[in-house]
Amino acid sequence: MANNREDNVKALKENFQWENKDPFYVPQSVYDNYKKFAQKGAAAAAGWNKLFAAYSIKYPQAKEFYAVVDEQALLNDKEFWDYEDKPQANLNLLYLNLLYKEKK
Repeated sequence: MANNREDNVKALKENFQWENKDPFYVPQSVYDNYKKFAQKGAAAAAGWNKLFAAYSIKYPQAKEFYAVVDEQALLNDKEFWDYEDKPQANLNLLYLNLLYKEKK
């Protein structure tokens, strides 16, 4: 079975015309492309933070409402993640975040 995986990886690399055939190798072009996306995401985050700062000044009571919980505590809270076994939309996660904060 492992041999099939190795053959598949080899065929994939040949299909992409990658010169390096090492088992785990990522061409510089992949890193360069990812860097572009990361920069775009950082710019979007900076824009959001600026908008949220202005919103928080105009509506100070809302700032606390949208405050971020301790991410590590939330990530490690097994009860929070075991509540049901299906994907959640962002707004639903915001609601669950608020419920989580009320419990703590």
